[in-house]
Amino acid sequence: MPFIVSTSEEKPNDPETRKLIRSHVMLGKNRGKTRRYKHEILSTHRSGISIREKFELLSKSSCAPNYFDRAASWQSLIPFADSIGSEMLQDIVDFTSIAKKLLFPLKLCINFETHDKAWFQPLFFDALYLHTLAFSTNAYFRLLGRSSHGPGREPELHFVKTLGLLRERLVLDDDRTISEVTIVVVLSLSIHALLANDLSSARTHLQGLHRLICLRGGLGSISRAKLLVEMFRCDINLALASNLKPLFFRDPFWEPLFPYPDQALVFSKSISTSYLIPTISTTQEDVDDELAGAWSLLKKFCLRVSFAAETGNKLSVRILLDTMASVMYRLLDMRFEVGSFNEANRLGMLAFSSNVFLHPYSPRISSHQLPTAYRICASGLQVRDPLSARFSLWFLMVGALSGIMAADESLFASCLRANLKTSGNQSFSELQHDLESFLWIGYLHDKIAKDIFATMFPSLEARNSWGDRAGD
Repeated sequence: MPFIVSTSEEKPNDPETRKLIRSHVMLGKNRGKTRRYKHEILSTHRSGISIREKFELLSKSSCAPNYFDRAASWQSLIPFADSIGSEMLQDIVDFTSIAKKLLFPLKLCINFETHDKAWFQPLFFDALYLHTLAFSTNAYFRLLGRSSHGPGREPELHFVKTLGLLRERLVLDDDRTISEVTIVVVLSLSIHALLANDLSSARTHLQGLHRLICLRGGLGSISRAKLLVEMFRCDINLALASNLKPLFFRDPFWEPLFPYPDQALVFSKSISTSYLIPTISTTQEDVDDELAGAWSLLKKFCLRVSFAAETGNKLSVRILLDTMASVMYRLLDMRFEVGSFNEANRLGMLAFSSNVFLHPYSPRISSHQLPTAYRICASGLQVRDPLSARFSLWFLMVGALSGIMAADESLFASCLRANLKTSGNQSFSELQHDLESFLWIGYLHDKIAKDIFATMFPSLEARNSWGDRAGD
């Protein structure tokens, strides 16, 4: 580098000297943008993408599953909380797009949020939540026979990681220990055990969940209605499967039962009120008042759901939650004489509610102790007139819909034929009209009931008479 020595205050006039000075001043400037290395670009992607952008990327995948075929590309763009295989990631995204269809019989009539961010965002910052969702969604698909891979090493690895991270989470001295994410994890473990018919483990996990709820200050601390729905469904399913009392609402002071929903919330003025009086009150005079109240609320709910199915005006998740919790926990707590009419009503409502509200892939209800009591009531119902025969028909059909009674078993077949003759029904359309006067949701139950009817009486419509069929 040449030195320029000048003692004059005037600017140098020599062009070569001026050029030399200018080139020295501009060193390192006007060189354009520096080419960045590939790893620097990837690093920016991983650190610069916002949670909102991550969620939008993931939520779009459920609408366009073909785009997700390149799962490896996703993993380079989206920084999940921990490493996860492409097939497991595919299971998670597929499950989020069909979860409501799989898990909620009333999905067409309930206004679930299309993209509930609270269920997605922890995937990107909470490894415990990510591993929980990985093994639990894989378990659902295995149950349905639709998993991309069987119960191999990777799902088991996610399960083990979930247990290890949960132990670490529970000894922390901060809010994460009792956060809603932690509650979802423990609930998922309980549901997973319930689906595997491991009732002991399911109850142990649910007891732990209940303790976490108590540490938070009770059920009122849970902000999401859908999370409460899942908690109560697991609790009720487990109570039915194990023949034990539910874990929630055992202490009337600490956890009082949900009050019946306000009628204005459950029932629309645009629906006729001609069917509000419980049909059961006209069949017997000694119907229990609390039982009649539960029946009345369920009847209103059925009408409201049917109206929603016809008009597209969906119900809120809160109405589903309040109706399910206020009715089913009361039915589980009621006690009547075995074989009595009140007990038949309680069991019928319990079977109906199970079919409408509970998890469709829980242990089959036919394996519970409920079927024994149900069959005792079915065989002991006194049929004195057409009205009592119609109630018996509803009771039998609900038992078949919920899996308590098999449509091909002799008790069901003989009782159904006898009651059909006494009720005066000559076709399925007449039977359908009678069923709708009790607890019934047409879009959910009509097809199954019609298939049962057609299987048992294939020539009835042609003959248009019961004739000697009742004596078969």
